[in-house]
Amino acid sequence: MFMFKKILILLITFALCSSYAFADKSIWVEETWGRIDREVDCDGISLLIHARVLSVPDEVEACEYQMDNLSNEFMNQIRNKVDWAALGCDTSNGKWRAPSKAWPEYIFLSEPDIYPSCEIRSNCRLQIDNMSSGYLRASEPLVYTNTELIEIKDISNDYIMSQAEMIASECGIQLGNILRVGQCDDVEKIHHDLIIAAESAGRNTDIDVETAAGYVFADVIYPVYFNGLRLYSGDQVSTSEEYWIPDMHMRVAVTAGRGLLSVDSPLIDSNHMKAVTEMKPVISVEEVLRCMENRYSSIYRPDLKSVTVQTLALEYVPISKIDSSSKGFTLYPAWVAQTNEKWLDESGELWDWVGYEAYDARTGEVIF
Repeated sequence: MFMFKKILILLITFALCSSYAFADKSIWVEETWGRIDREVDCDGISLLIHARVLSVPDEVEACEYQMDNLSNEFMNQIRNKVDWAALGCDTSNGKWRAPSKAWPEYIFLSEPDIYPSCEIRSNCRLQIDNMSSGYLRASEPLVYTNTELIEIKDISNDYIMSQAEMIASECGIQLGNILRVGQCDDVEKIHHDLIIAAESAGRNTDIDVETAAGYVFADVIYPVYFNGLRLYSGDQVSTSEEYWIPDMHMRVAVTAGRGLLSVDSPLIDSNHMKAVTEMKPVISVEEVLRCMENRYSSIYRPDLKSVTVQTLALEYVPISKIDSSSKGFTLYPAWVAQTNEKWLDESGELWDWVGYEAYDARTGEVIF
């Protein structure tokens, strides 16, 4: 009877998670967010909880997964399967370089130019650069905000979504709500940054303002779901033990006049991702918030004045504790918080730090 009940709970949980993950179209996950607001004094450190909280099914359970690096065979299949032209990448002039021990990725090398370029990386990433993107990073930093509206001339939400859908379909992933947005329609600034980027690459700098207007861009980051699991969407790249945490969100940049500029997306082989621990219940949001309170109450950092919890979501964090070039990653279920910390420097000025914290979703133990 107990075993039957256990199996029934697992089936219900799977059904809920499946409907949660495959809502609306096959690409878009219908996320539901709640909100928690309160403030706690953690022995001198103000823990300000003003957080959007991602809703998950009741009685959900989680386990760890092993996510292997991509095999040469799988990368070759992707190379032959992807519609590169639809992604703005003309592969008719150039050649593919097969993986080697020294360079474990498929790379498209354009001829005679250096763009477009494509990389299918063994560490579960797909990257495309259809033109130089150096100016993109220089023109506008990402705005850390949750938004459903891109307000920039000649680039519509629908167009960005269509590009994101196409990439997600090619990579076999799903997407949640927009996480962060960078955008720039300052043509004079883009013109200047294009010239600087061209000079640094030793390329032609004969770029006029009219040409620069076509480079007005939106740079958008989405959270990624794979097999119903929301993957880690933050920017933390290592733990305190210096274990590597790879990016798992999808980043896509589109221009007003030149189409898709760049793509950086997870690419996972479902045949080489498997559960490695038993399913266990996920702790509640209130429990993880208590873990955060205990964490800050137990440390002595007089220069840390406050920590504001902005978002809290159940995600699977990939961590490499071994040679990532050959063994892949372990995915840990975690409650991940995006925080904003206020620190007091030696001059008495307050400065902000946007960071991420992860707590094991089964035990509450600190991951990073």
